[in-house]
Amino acid sequence: MADTNQPQSKRWRNLAVALSLANLCLINSWFATLFDADEGYFNGERVSDPALLALGSLLLALTALFFLGAQWVRRSSSVWVRGGAFLGVMALLLPTVEFVRGDLCQVTDREALVFLKTPWVWAAALLALAVSVRWLGWVIRGVRFLLFLLFPLACFTLVRVALLLLHLQSLHQHPGRAASLPPLSTNPPAQRVMWILFDEWDQRVSFDERPASVRLPEVDRLCRESLCASNAYPPFGCTFGSLPALTTGLPVAGVEVTGHSELKLELEQTNGAVRWSEVPNIFSRVRELGCNTALVGWYHPYSRLLGKDLNYVEWHAMPSNERGLSASFLDSIAQQLLATLPALQRRLLQVHLYRHMLAQSLEVVTDPQFNLALLHLPVPHKPCIYRPAQDRLTPVGAALPQGYLHNLVLMDRTLGRLRRAMEDAGTWNTSWLIVTTDHHWRESECLDGKRDLRIPFIVKPPGRGEFQALLPEINTRVTHDLILALLRQELADIPSVKAWLETHRLPRARALDNPPRHPSSLND
Repeated sequence: MADTNQPQSKRWRNLAVALSLANLCLINSWFATLFDADEGYFNGERVSDPALLALGSLLLALTALFFLGAQWVRRSSSVWVRGGAFLGVMALLLPTVEFVRGDLCQVTDREALVFLKTPWVWAAALLALAVSVRWLGWVIRGVRFLLFLLFPLACFTLVRVALLLLHLQSLHQHPGRAASLPPLSTNPPAQRVMWILFDEWDQRVSFDERPASVRLPEVDRLCRESLCASNAYPPFGCTFGSLPALTTGLPVAGVEVTGHSELKLELEQTNGAVRWSEVPNIFSRVRELGCNTALVGWYHPYSRLLGKDLNYVEWHAMPSNERGLSASFLDSIAQQLLATLPALQRRLLQVHLYRHMLAQSLEVVTDPQFNLALLHLPVPHKPCIYRPAQDRLTPVGAALPQGYLHNLVLMDRTLGRLRRAMEDAGTWNTSWLIVTTDHHWRESECLDGKRDLRIPFIVKPPGRGEFQALLPEINTRVTHDLILALLRQELADIPSVKAWLETHRLPRARALDNPPRHPSSLND
């Protein structure tokens, strides 16, 4: 039983341990808030004073809670209370393990799952459990010692929060102001292209080797009236480089963040580099034709990069890049607490993001004023947020690989909603549709051990079309030039599009097989 007249020095050590534990619990929040990685390129929200105040307040509140809880545990002689408290501390350190895994070591979900399934990992875990039970007191002292060693990190967090709140330090981040959008053309050309990118949509799993449990009636219906390529490849292996290549038509070999609103694109053929916001893109070229443009997307800050060439733009940050950020104090508290359960937080934010993006997309595809609209939508990309049997969005969807298949069904139903909205508005029969993706399903090996870099590529003409297959290998970077040909009315039907694609094939991208890895693109 603990001595109530505890030495003052020991009380201070216990307080330091409690502060260190609280700091590690909030590591996902304070790292995203206090450090301007990539100068806020991937962030939609700015780091605000209410968010900083919430972080400091929550850190102190958790410290007080853990300190008082530890005092209560020390007064107990029950081994069960002490054992339960130890397990609780281990659970509180899980956010740190997740942070080290994803943010520091850059280990993907699939790599982590493969690692955890190895027999020696299970053997090591059982051994650690046995040691903890046999020598619980020594293990507790060891954990307390490690937490005490990390106490300076907690002090640094508090000092950093205070300096930012007092504006004695500042963060490099985006200005937070939307770009001034150009006015709509009053008499735009009649031709119309809806370009839909379903993020991480896989050709093999969706078509060639579709699991028997997966039904994609809307995709199959669209294919029956469209040109469908069976050997299409993206211009890059992840969203980070694929979207710049698709929108500029340039052979992108590498991508680097150079500011809160800028990417440097390294090019394959010339070994040169350009800035994404400064080179002509599909929207600027379409604007030169007197056409109106729109974009709904996620991940890249499209409004800051391409806003000057768009009449309408809505973009959303990827949930994993918005941990703990909010403009209000109470919302910041809620998000920072949720960030202690990062997997649950990502899924909750993904459900919210999907609903908003679907509503915005429905507005765009039914508005006849837009001649070109790009919808970069977040399904079937993880996290898994759908239960097909109940037709319900949920933050507790199935794990991979089944979760991806569920999201694939959500993607199909999303396509159906877009189609029905366009049919009701009268824009379905007046629009070309290009339905594709930015990259293949990179974790398909967890389904059946197979990996295939091919992606779907479907082109539907205005009115009714008939199925035609496109067999030659194509690089979907050609979409940039195809859209211009369609809006210039150089192509009238599916046979002409097929002939055009067969004569405008681009070489397969070198950056496709092993794209450069970036911390913020691990989950893109």
